[in-house]
Amino acid sequence: MKYFEYRTSDRIKALTTTTGLGNVAFHILDDKEAVLKRRKEIAEFLNVDVSHLVFTHQSHSDVIKETTLLDIGRGSFSFEEGIEADSLYTKERGLAVGIFHADCVPIFFYDLTVPLVGIIHAGFPGTLKHIAYKAIKHVINQENLNPDNIKVVLGPSRRKGSYLLSDEEREKVTIAGCPLFDDYFDMNESNVLDLICAGIPMKNISDINIDTVKDSNCYSAYLKTPAGRMASLIILK
Repeated sequence: MKYFEYRTSDRIKALTTTTGLGNVAFHILDDKEAVLKRRKEIAEFLNVDVSHLVFTHQSHSDVIKETTLLDIGRGSFSFEEGIEADSLYTKERGLAVGIFHADCVPIFFYDLTVPLVGIIHAGFPGTLKHIAYKAIKHVINQENLNPDNIKVVLGPSRRKGSYLLSDEEREKVTIAGCPLFDDYFDMNESNVLDLICAGIPMKNISDINIDTVKDSNCYSAYLKTPAGRMASLIILK
């Protein structure tokens, strides 16, 4: 299996790559030509040119940016040339916006009334910065959206049962106001709460419910074996 695919709409395609495809991140030690070959395979699967796979130059920030046709090629052939953000959205058809991740939460969102699609990279630091709340509120305000029309899907990530916190991590979670579960951290639950606080109805939020630590189809930075990153992308057809 090379992809997790998500049930969204026939007007949208959303996916997360797997270990079956291989590492797709240039910033992970790997053969650059092999990574580019895998990206070209993703592009072919999405029926676009590889330059239309636009990625973040992510840094666990809380920044979201709109992506347009002027951004074609950003992050397609180099990690450093990606867009400086941890969340992207676009109203352009045929432009896939994407992030890299292993145990972090990929959060897909879309509004078919615009139409508009987007992706959020919510790792431990981003979750504590409440990037999901900030990104969704930004898009709602910037694009004058009705939250009732926004649908959200959470992809594979490190789940609560695999996320026992150290004393230092537990303190950071508490300071950030994120929920604790007997010294375990549920990144997904924390992000879901932020999405709801941003105005997204619970009925509009779905979750693939896959633990990257336990599923061999996923890379896990926590396990560090094997080394690699998945990509999550969403595109308007």
